[in-house]
Amino acid sequence: MSLEPLNSMGTVESEDDVIPVWGRIWVLPDDITETDPDLKRAKNFGFELPDQRSEREQLSQTEGKLVAVGGNAFENWKEPIPKAGDRILFDKYAGAIKKINGVTYRLIDDTDVVAIIRKNEEDNNG
Repeated sequence: MSLEPLNSMGTVESEDDVIPVWGRIWVLPDDITETDPDLKRAKNFGFELPDQRSEREQLSQTEGKLVAVGGNAFENWKEPIPKAGDRILFDKYAGAIKKINGVTYRLIDDTDVVAIIRKNEEDNNG
């Protein structure tokens, strides 16, 4: 890999282009407009929310899918250890936000994860 100036490196085009390092993890937070009943109702009636409110609400989201895990992430954890594909709960306002093709992702510390969400097979099939 050659070292190029930051402005000539191009853009991130997919979630696979981001590899977290150290104790960081790459998370796809749930879309707040799909989980907040008021925002969902407004969207169903055709109302568009101001971008500022939508972004603020999305930043406060605390649940999502773990996409990738850095090499040292969760090294001090006991079982169970979260892995890519798991649904997790994380601290509000944690980490840095990156939009890729209109989808918002978060790069957060492993210490910001507060729970793994486990569901029974029956819940997933029903």
